Amino acid sequence: MWHVVVPLKGSPDAKSRLALPQAVRLGLVRAMAADTVAALAATPDVLKISILGRTPDLGLSDSAAADADVVVQPRGMSSLSQALVWFSAEQADPSVPLAVVVADLPALRPQSMAQVLQLALRHRQATVDDVDERGTTVLTARDPVDLQPHFGDRSAAAHRRTGAVLLSAGVDVRSDVDTIEGLRRGQRLGLGPHTSALLAETQHDALN
Repeated sequence: MWHVVVPLKGSPDAKSRLALPQAVRLGLVRAMAADTVAALAATPDVLKISILGRTPDLGLSDSAAADADVVVQPRGMSSLSQALVWFSAEQADPSVPLAVVVADLPALRPQSMAQVLQLALRHRQATVDDVDERGTTVLTARDPVDLQPHFGDRSAAAHRRTGAVLLSAGVDVRSDVDTIEGLRRGQRLGLGPHTSALLAETQHDALN
């Protein structure tokens, strides 16, 4: 069984690389997070889901709020990696493997995630690269205190330098969304219901 933590930046500047109006962008961030959490909640062997944020009010959908608890990181933490180290030490059960999954996987499928978690149990620490092979979409540790997060620019290489084993994974697990092209790739794979509904309601040239 796994404890999954989903970091979520709910501030207005989230996903600034998406060329969309701020209100649309923030709605998209929340919709993608809801679809990611829904897929994780349907994944076999996921015992608990926590959303890690800087504030308790992240604008989550009712379904996401029901499937996950929100953990507010302490003030003054300058990076996501620092917050995750705190989480693994202070919030995670040391007897339960821990997985960090990014919040922008709107095409994620439970079976694909289950396969990743099954493979990850073979390794002290494991990682999944994004489709560009520069970023990281999943980072796992059988023992939470072994988690060594290095999220940020070129995190894929940084995680391998810590000894994390690269896992093979379905393209849905690797397809995080940072740009309009990433969103279009998600559309080709099949977006979850929250993101699909938001796009259907949003009239913006970049999304058509």
